[in-house]
Amino acid sequence: MAAVRPLSFVINKLVEQLPTTARFLNDIYCSDSNRNKLIDPLIKIFNNNQSGYFFLKAEPNRDLKHDSCAFLQLSIPIKTDLHYKTCLDAKCLELTEAFRAKLGWLVGDLFSRVGTKDYAPGTSIDKKAFDDVVNSTIESHVKNGSIKKKFAIFKKYAQTSATFEEIAQRVEAENEKIKMQRLLNLISLVESKVQLTPAQKQALEASLSAYKPLATYLNG
Repeated sequence: MAAVRPLSFVINKLVEQLPTTARFLNDIYCSDSNRNKLIDPLIKIFNNNQSGYFFLKAEPNRDLKHDSCAFLQLSIPIKTDLHYKTCLDAKCLELTEAFRAKLGWLVGDLFSRVGTKDYAPGTSIDKKAFDDVVNSTIESHVKNGSIKKKFAIFKKYAQTSATFEEIAQRVEAENEKIKMQRLLNLISLVESKVQLTPAQKQALEASLSAYKPLATYLNG
């Protein structure tokens, strides 16, 4: 047996190893160069090529609510005559034969690779979708963008607010105002070329807000 923890626990450990990070309003920030250092280990984790971990994709309908990792070094011995049936009765998921073999390879530290279908570009999803998975996972744990700009907004309201919660609310409102202005700038650029109806403008605003490659510009 091995301990299983949420993937976020592993990513937080990786973030702690980054040379420089800053925590602000419950989010962790770092430079783009430091964020990029998370990409390689995260890809290896998703493909079960990272030593010491075995990635388990979330299956919310089968009691695995979050993307998780088995910590292979945290093994727990059991006595088959006492514990096996209890563990078997508690089982909610099982690996396919190929992934059972790969788990055995990881545990046994063998110098060969089992031919499983990796969670990688060209197999289960295409490269763009895979990159989106990697980037969105990183974004959910560590933010990019200038911490100095956000701290400047924080200081702006610190002297005239009664509580930290009030500061946070005013900072959030300011950030939303900046984001909306940037959205309007993009929409104005489109309107300089194409005439849009109010409904089209609203739809374009929603699409731009949800477009991940624009997140750094809109929220930076």
